[in-house]
Amino acid sequence: MCGSVRRFHKALLVPMLWGILGVGCLKAAEPQEEVVQAEEIVQVERPTVAGRIFDVDVSMDNYLFARAAAAVFGGSWGSPIQTPEELEERTWEDLILSYEAFRRGVVVPQEKVDEEIGKLLKAEKVAFDWKQDRPAFEAWVKGRVGEPAVLFENQLKHLIQLKMLRDEVRESFEPEVSEEEALAKYITEYNSLELQMVRFDTLAEAEAYAAKVKKQPKVWERDFKRNEKNKDYIKTTGFVSFEWLLDAWKVPRNDLDAMLKLEGGAFYGPTPLYKGYAVHKVLQKRPAVPEEFDEKKKEQYLERVKTIKQFKELEKWQEQLFELADKEVYVKSGR
Repeated sequence: MCGSVRRFHKALLVPMLWGILGVGCLKAAEPQEEVVQAEEIVQVERPTVAGRIFDVDVSMDNYLFARAAAAVFGGSWGSPIQTPEELEERTWEDLILSYEAFRRGVVVPQEKVDEEIGKLLKAEKVAFDWKQDRPAFEAWVKGRVGEPAVLFENQLKHLIQLKMLRDEVRESFEPEVSEEEALAKYITEYNSLELQMVRFDTLAEAEAYAAKVKKQPKVWERDFKRNEKNKDYIKTTGFVSFEWLLDAWKVPRNDLDAMLKLEGGAFYGPTPLYKGYAVHKVLQKRPAVPEEFDEKKKEQYLERVKTIKQFKELEKWQEQLFELADKEVYVKSGR
């Protein structure tokens, strides 16, 4: 996985090698110099233990390392982190997963770390060969995220280890998948609509507007032109699949099926959305053709549905693991 990194502000970064030394013991290697983004350094005493997972102490150094890794790489290795509370939650989830990866003996080859660094630098469009010009790489890391290159590399190694763990667990699940499920997935992806939407905060407003435009269709065009820049209430979806409309806009499936039967220019609604309600105008449609679901597509969609089910099982596994960890947190959030 590759993505951009974020500059990490307002935090104490403790450069060190992340390690879990000895069975049942979380311990970091000796920390190197502390890096702070401040003009004046004030020495303060801090606790040596941040909390406990699986009845094992988590050192403050390991906690700060995992927290910095989550903050620097943000959503590139998981869901986006928007708040201090989300950063704290991600930190402890990563610590729990890291302990499980150690317990299972998940080892990250250096080649994987090098590959990810290469992908990241390519995405950042750097002009140097990081393997040949180490000083340039170290300067880039320092300028980009404000930390030593060795810490940066160990953060990547840590995140790659978590991904390898998740992949290993996910691939261990063998859910049953029927041809009917594969066909249903194909139809959901191939059924497509292009819609105009006018969104309302309340159902009553949406119902009143639907009744109005069905009697006076020109009102729709007038309102669309007047308010087309108000993207929170006026939207043209583009020609998109049922899957996109289900996932992104949360339009109910029965409403999508009903709109697929309408002719272009027809009005429909209101329907619920992810936020509020909408009245729709159908611009164009493309129904899936079940007869085109040949053997090749069947195999593709059997595998696709299997992968979706594996990810759902992985989510359940993670939830159970986090519960079993019996986490105790001693450090204050955002320390």
